[in-house]
Amino acid sequence: RHPGNGRAKRKLETRPSSEWIEVAGATPEIVDRETFQAVQNVLDDPERRRMGRRIHDYRLSGRVKCLKCGRAMVGQTLQGRFRYYRCRRAFAGPRHDRCPSLYVRADHLEQAIKEETARVLANPELIITEAERLSKDGGHRERTEALDRQLRSLNDQRQRLLKLYQLGEIDDDYLRSESQALRSQIG
Repeated sequence: RHPGNGRAKRKLETRPSSEWIEVAGATPEIVDRETFQAVQNVLDDPERRRMGRRIHDYRLSGRVKCLKCGRAMVGQTLQGRFRYYRCRRAFAGPRHDRCPSLYVRADHLEQAIKEETARVLANPELIITEAERLSKDGGHRERTEALDRQLRSLNDQRQRLLKLYQLGEIDDDYLRSESQALRSQIG
């Protein structure tokens, strides 16, 4: 027995497959064998597997932020050869909530980052000044992070509210009143 709560302690032990006992029909099949095999054949198709591989490398993917909405930008290839970065929110989610940002040429952005990094690293005074500023600004960062968390929470509430409305779970009046309440908290 476990001290303090009176429950018996269990120990999980993995046995070798040679000691397993199979009970036929104990677990019913979810799909029939033919369907399962057909899906496996599609998944194992070499042409399909090749399509999932990356052709281009996007080193800044998820590390650069959109200037319009502040979300992460991700790499995207157009027509199989043109490399771009675009806001993740530009092509995901409901149409009315998408970011209107445009594509940014990957080679231009990556070159600009390299040049700026070289400029900063060539000037140690910039690094020291920034380090000092960050050490003095420590309290503001925590406050900013707390406000960001609160804003994300309110946006999540807004998304759930919209989803309930789309599913027909709430009416127009309730949506309007709750939306106004959320706007007043954000505003």
